[in-house]
Amino acid sequence: EHLFFDDSGCLLNGSRKTGETYEAEWVRDAVSNEWIEADKSTVVHSDAATPMKYGYFFFSSEKAANEYIAEHANENAELSSWDAIEAVSSERYEMKMQKESEAHTNSSEQEKGSHHD
Repeated sequence: EHLFFDDSGCLLNGSRKTGETYEAEWVRDAVSNEWIEADKSTVVHSDAATPMKYGYFFFSSEKAANEYIAEHANENAELSSWDAIEAVSSERYEMKMQKESEAHTNSSEQEKGSHHD
């Protein structure tokens, strides 16, 4: 089975949500759009838009990443890491779970309140 995610943080949170470990993780090279192994990619973070606003881009080489950084200095592009993505995605996941829990609690309380005559 192959799973596809729209952003790198979603890839990590998908595993976090299910508790499953993926056999392999791949990302798209920002230059060639070819699939590359996630753990072998060079990670760049910038202010440029990505589907879920994480802002991470992946490169098959550090040279290509540094060229991107030089060309996108106006977007605050800089070398980053999977550890950084992990930290951001974990924080977002916890916030999402807290909001869902609060919404569930509020919904349950409203249901109890609506049964009073």
